Amino acid sequence: MRAVLFDYPKNAFFGKTIPKTKFYEHGNVSNKLKDMFVKQVEQITWLYKLAPETINVQATKDIPEIQIFEIALKDDDLSEDILLCIDKAVKFPIVFEIKSKAGVKTVCALKTKSNADGWKISRYMHSNLCSDEIQRAKLDIGLNLNLIYEQIILAVCGAQMRQDESLEEFVERRSAIKIKSILIDGLKNKVMAEKQFNKKVELNSKLRIMVEELNHLID
Repeated sequence: MRAVLFDYPKNAFFGKTIPKTKFYEHGNVSNKLKDMFVKQVEQITWLYKLAPETINVQATKDIPEIQIFEIALKDDDLSEDILLCIDKAVKFPIVFEIKSKAGVKTVCALKTKSNADGWKISRYMHSNLCSDEIQRAKLDIGLNLNLIYEQIILAVCGAQMRQDESLEEFVERRSAIKIKSILIDGLKNKVMAEKQFNKKVELNSKLRIMVEELNHLID
């Protein structure tokens, strides 16, 4: 991962504050989630709308528009349940800029059409935290919104797709890398804590296999 903030086209600027209650109107939002919105979120701003009429690029069947939302936090914590609630309420892909006292980062999930009316939402991908004062990266306005969406996701992940790999396959692989890395860290802790030699050997054997699987996902 690396610090990623894009310099979005001025023509796409929207700058509209959205009341948090707007997102309660879509679906069955629990009282617990409403409390999270109140305790964690200071303000939600619809910053930019990337669409044919704003940046003069071609929409596609899968990506008719891309929305850029800024979420200003009250502290440094943000539950991904809040992001998921917003993503489910908005029928377009969203790129979030999360602002806290510690800095700002870009967060997004891959949203793909699952049927005529629904969206499939991947695990969330996070860039590194950075200062709001850093120079923003130039957004390459390509031939269509699919390419712009792909560009943003790859930048957030700080990685490139394999040859002949689709964007959905890439995101699934990055998710598998994250899960496998967490499991390896947990297994390393078990190896260090284990006192019995035979069990330690067994755990080390499992660890080597998992590291090989991780390397295969990364390479």
